[in-house]
Amino acid sequence: GTIAVSGGTFSSEVKAEYCAPGFESKTNSDGTYGVKIKEDMVAEVLDAQGNTVGAYDTLADAITEAKNGEIIKLLKDTNLSDAEYYIDKSVTINGPGKISCTVNKGEATRAFVVKNNGSLTLDGVELDIQGTKNLNTAKNNDGTGIDVQFGGKLVLQNHAVLKLHNLNRGTIFSKPEGTTAEPGQVVINSSTFESTNIDGNASNGGDWTVTNGSTVTINHCGSYGLSVNSLTTEQSKVNISGTSYSAIYGKKLQFKDGSNVLISGAGTQLSFESTSSAAKSPLQTDKDGGTIVVESGATVTVRDCVDKDKKANDTIYLPNNTTYTNNGTVNATIITADAPKDSFVVTLVSDGKTIGVQTVAKDSEFALPAAPEKYNY
Repeated sequence: GTIAVSGGTFSSEVKAEYCAPGFESKTNSDGTYGVKIKEDMVAEVLDAQGNTVGAYDTLADAITEAKNGEIIKLLKDTNLSDAEYYIDKSVTINGPGKISCTVNKGEATRAFVVKNNGSLTLDGVELDIQGTKNLNTAKNNDGTGIDVQFGGKLVLQNHAVLKLHNLNRGTIFSKPEGTTAEPGQVVINSSTFESTNIDGNASNGGDWTVTNGSTVTINHCGSYGLSVNSLTTEQSKVNISGTSYSAIYGKKLQFKDGSNVLISGAGTQLSFESTSSAAKSPLQTDKDGGTIVVESGATVTVRDCVDKDKKANDTIYLPNNTTYTNNGTVNATIITADAPKDSFVVTLVSDGKTIGVQTVAKDSEFALPAAPEKYNY
C-alpha cells in the first residue's frame, strides 16, 4: 500500500514522497524529525476514524480528493470562486470557519449539486453562497445555490449556517431521468438557514426537516419562499417575508411542538396559477391537496399580508382534498375551496376556532376527533 505519514517523531528526515499530501518533514528542537502540516493549508481531510489522510491549500481540492464518508476539516476561512461542484459521495465539512462561495457564471449554473446517494453535511461551518449579475439587467441574478437531487441529502448541524443571497434560485431538487428515488432531503438541526434576494424560489421542492432550535429566515423572493414536497418543524423558528407568491406551499406541512412560524408581508402577487401550482394564500397546501397539521405547542401566524389588489390576505388556503388539523395556535383566517362534485368540505370548529377541515366523499363516513380535554366537553 501507499505510505502517507501525517505525524510522529523520527530519528531521520522523512522523505517528501512518504509524507501525506500537504505535510512535510521538519526538524524538532531536540534534533529529531517530525511530519507536520504545511502552514498554507486551508483544509485537512480525515477518514471516518478521525485519522488524517491529507491536507490541501484549497477547499476545492479537498472536496475533490475526499472519499466517501470522509471529513473535511476547515483550517481557516476561505473562498470558493466559480463554484460548480458535484457531490456523489458522503462528505462532511467541519468548522468552525466561513466559506465564501460565488456560483460559476451562467444563468443555470449551480454551486453544489448533491447527486443521488450523495450527501453534503455542514457541521458547525458557515457557507455563504451568492450568484452573479446577469448582463441583461431585466434578469437580475444568475446561478442556483444548491441542487439536492432526488436521493440526495443536505444536512446542517451543530450551529452550521447556510446563507443564500443574490441568486436566481436558492435551492432546487431536480429529478434525474429514470430515477425511482425519493425527493432530496434538507435536514436542519440546531442550525441556521438564511435566504435573501432570490429572483425565484428560496426552495423549489424537497423534504425539509427543521428541528432543535434551528432558525429559517427568508426575505424577498420573486416567486415562492418554501415551496416543498414536505416541511416538518419542531422546537424551531421559521420567518418568511417579502415573497411574491406563497411563503409556504407544499403537500405535507407539519408544525410540531415548539414551532414558531411567522409569515409577514408575503404573497404580494397573489393569486397565481401555473401548470404546476395554484397559489391563493401566503400559506397553503399543494393545488391537488395535502395535509396541514399544527400540533399542541406550535404557533403559526400570518400577518400584514396583502395581495396584488392591495387587499388584506392574512389567510391559510385549503384546496380540495386537503386535511387540516389544528391543536395549536393559528393566527390566520382559514379559507377552503368549494367541495368537488359528490363531496363535502367538513369543517370542525371549537370555541370559534377552526380545528379541522377535510374533504369527504358523498355517502362515506367521517369520524369526529376526540373532544378537547376541557370542562363540559
